[in-house]
Amino acid sequence: MSETTLNSGEAEGVAQVGGDTNVRIAADTSAPISRGERVRVIDVLRGFALFGILAVNMAAFRGPVFGEAGAAVSLPDRAATFLVAFLFEQKFYVLFSFLFGYGLSVQMARAAARGARFAPRFLRRLLGLFLIGLAHALLLYTGDILVTYALLGVVLLLFRNAPDRFLLLAATSLVALSALAFALGGVVFSSGAPVARADLLADARQSVEAYRGTPVEVVAQRFREYPGTLGFALAGQGPTALAMFFVGLWAGRRRLFERLDRYRTALIQTLKIGLAVGGTGALIWAIQHTVSGFSFDAPFFLASAADFATAPFLSAVYLASIALLYGMPGWRRILESLAPVGRMALSNYLLQSLVAAFVFTGYGLGLYGKVGAAAGLGLSLVIFGVQIPLSAWWLSRFDFGPAEWALRSFTYGRLQTLRFSTSRKKPAPGPSSPNVP
Repeated sequence: MSETTLNSGEAEGVAQVGGDTNVRIAADTSAPISRGERVRVIDVLRGFALFGILAVNMAAFRGPVFGEAGAAVSLPDRAATFLVAFLFEQKFYVLFSFLFGYGLSVQMARAAARGARFAPRFLRRLLGLFLIGLAHALLLYTGDILVTYALLGVVLLLFRNAPDRFLLLAATSLVALSALAFALGGVVFSSGAPVARADLLADARQSVEAYRGTPVEVVAQRFREYPGTLGFALAGQGPTALAMFFVGLWAGRRRLFERLDRYRTALIQTLKIGLAVGGTGALIWAIQHTVSGFSFDAPFFLASAADFATAPFLSAVYLASIALLYGMPGWRRILESLAPVGRMALSNYLLQSLVAAFVFTGYGLGLYGKVGAAAGLGLSLVIFGVQIPLSAWWLSRFDFGPAEWALRSFTYGRLQTLRFSTSRKKPAPGPSSPNVP
């Protein structure tokens, strides 16, 4: 989710911008990427995915997830639960994971072109991401994904030179094993004693009381929850995330986003297959989730298995759709509004959690457990709607977001220049910037 992680590099030299050739000569060839060296469609994709992440996270922001289902829930809330489960859940961290792997490939190519050492700098970036994620989890949102990305990023680094065949085979195996693990969980629960509903409801009531309490009580609750949440992130979501790292690395070697015209037919085929496979799995999960919520019984685990197995297909549909639409001038103008959000994705991700913490916990309004799914989805739209012009305003004055600045400074071992230099031209909108050969 980090702008630095996904689209930051150390490219220097010549970039064609709007027909002009701008030569930038830096004293240090490890300087961060310039505006003229960006691949714009990646920014758009990350901006789009950030809304999906917010819509999914909102369920945990606003209250305990267990028990929120069934006839006692209002029709608008059930409809919102279905939409989020069908369209968003499991799909957008998959998309971010793909972009993470893609970014690694681009950064490696730039480093290799200059003969620069890549691994030490990437490890510093991962360490910075880990520290930001840990603070985020313990202070704002225990469902943080940054720590998971940082830890799995080390694995990705180890396999960065693996053959294409290995990457695709490993990715397929990881997704299949993840789905199989959930399916077996369903078998175990159907043959043994299910999780006691009374215990789950008691835990939910305790979390409501804690999150509405003082800031000290809120933080203490996050410390209690985080080990289990991190464990699920690594064991439950981790295999699929790593699989998408590998697929992104494979796609990055082919410069998918820099050569969209070449892959147009493949993208159209992806739409057809992805809708059929991904839509089916998402529908199974959405129906089960809307009816029973997080029931932790056999049907829950089997529906989860279907969703985990097919979510990458629906994520691929989103990716292919935006890539194809971005090639159309009319749609490109619309989609470009998401690019500033994506350029400072890390800052916006943290800002979403900060706003939610103020609204729902004892840090501010204390509405935890009082807001339903429909209102939560509406709040997601409002927050993201504000982030679009806010991001554009910020980037008209500064090079990158505040969190990106902190992570860049940590990565390069010195404070980076934050204010935008008017001598550097902005890239003309297009399917790609010519920064990557």
